[in-house]
Amino acid sequence: MADETRAGVPRRTLLRYGTAAATAPFLAAGAANVAVADDRPRPRTVRVSDFGYDPADSTAFLQAALDSGAKVVIVDKVSGDWTTGPLFVRANNIEVRFERGVVLRAKPGAFPNVDDALVTVENRKGVKLIGYGATFVMNKPEYTTGEWRMTVNLLSVRDFLIEGLLLKDSGGDGIYVGVSPLPGARNRCEDVTVRNVVCDNHRRNAMSVISVDGLLVEGSAFLNSNGTSPEGGVDLEPNYWNQQLTGIVFRDCVFAGCDQNNFVFVPVTLTSDSIPVDVRLENCFLGPTAGDNAILAVNVAGTNDPGGELIFDDCLFTTGPASGTIGIWNHPADGTSIEFDQTVWWSWDTTSPYFTYPFYFRNTPDAAGADPAPEYGGVSWRDSVLITNLNRPFLGVVELPGSQGLADLNGDLTVVNAYGATQDLGVNPHDLDLDVRALTTHPATEVSVSTRSRSNSGRGGSTHRVRFSRVTDDLSMTLAVAFEMSGTARNRDDYDGLSGHVIIPAGSRSVDLPIRTRRSDDAGTRTAVFRLKESPAYTIGEDAEVSIAIRQ
Repeated sequence: MADETRAGVPRRTLLRYGTAAATAPFLAAGAANVAVADDRPRPRTVRVSDFGYDPADSTAFLQAALDSGAKVVIVDKVSGDWTTGPLFVRANNIEVRFERGVVLRAKPGAFPNVDDALVTVENRKGVKLIGYGATFVMNKPEYTTGEWRMTVNLLSVRDFLIEGLLLKDSGGDGIYVGVSPLPGARNRCEDVTVRNVVCDNHRRNAMSVISVDGLLVEGSAFLNSNGTSPEGGVDLEPNYWNQQLTGIVFRDCVFAGCDQNNFVFVPVTLTSDSIPVDVRLENCFLGPTAGDNAILAVNVAGTNDPGGELIFDDCLFTTGPASGTIGIWNHPADGTSIEFDQTVWWSWDTTSPYFTYPFYFRNTPDAAGADPAPEYGGVSWRDSVLITNLNRPFLGVVELPGSQGLADLNGDLTVVNAYGATQDLGVNPHDLDLDVRALTTHPATEVSVSTRSRSNSGRGGSTHRVRFSRVTDDLSMTLAVAFEMSGTARNRDDYDGLSGHVIIPAGSRSVDLPIRTRRSDDAGTRTAVFRLKESPAYTIGEDAEVSIAIRQ
């Protein structure tokens, strides 16, 4: 007897995996022909191919698996891509695994509405999307209107994990962390983890964060956003005053190549009545932009700012021919604390006409034409270093008429520049306690790399330690050392994602970098190679490279 189908899903599969709720959309036209018991035990694990596969359109099969009631849904590797329209994860406490080599591809023409997303998780908890070696890809050239066709759309989720995936070519954001309009939904996401994920070539931002309490982003990359403003890497930008940016940590991440700013902090809708912000970047690399824009853009709501802190710790900024370094708009001197701890800038050969100074403060009139932050500033540095060859002030301002002036800059900063460490501080600088150490040349420094592990090989799941060392007569400066990764082992796959740099603290000759390898079902031995990159801050010694073998 032939296996009858409903909406392309085999009847035998519906009987095996289905519950009444899960299969209702497929049985509506002929429910009397298929008996489904409400008390049928739900399977713990299902494979989407058991529901069916159609290279032209597998939406029904994918959605049926997601709605099956299984705790684990495996999107398995088949002969081609999984082509689909919008998908929805409607269950709590579900793990969706994408096998290595799987491509979840947006079907052309299947996303007609500007807010259609490839995968939406709304008002759910305990959802995991895991896919090392798997890709989500949309059809960016098709989406010429709107900016919200996200790859992964998170709305008021709790305890969410996304890990190991490559997200590409959306009409909006790679990942959107926002708020559900459903009655009773929280006005934030909670406890979101993004690990070893790459977001590349999205039309708006690689990742937008609207409202969240608890966001950990580790070993991930946010690259090459272009198409419609703000064209950023990560954009932290609430929509309303009662939303929040709290408990946010980016660690070992890369932000680079975006048409505008690679990291955007714009809580302009938050007010003094909002929850103070809490954002930290640790050991992150912020590289050149693709256009004439600052790598980091900060824009707050002037004197109505929410307070809190934005901290950069052990980070490296490098400019390109067009990119500026830091642009800070409308930031009150007593507002949100902006801190740079053991952070290094290589501002080299940039010709950006918009960011005259590596550290750039500017106020712009509000809607009424008033100065939103008459007394502006509020930035601190600690053990930080700027290396530049620009014949211009390293810090400068653009003030509005009647400004009260730049205030509350403090800490210590070393500036290395053959042209000197000049500043353009405006008409009324005051309450400045920034200790600037000016050097015309960088102290002679040679760097090397070595392994600190007992063996240069080990099973996946072990941790190796790579040591970066310097030889110099002057240990007083924080030093950034850049490295590139090559070999057959894969960054963010065979080992947890790395930013491509380390910071050697002032007073230290070396620092050890843990390389956390991963267990994988992809058998074999792969080699991770770490090689020092050139920099204006050092020369490279004979020990320029180290290798680690990872066995599975």
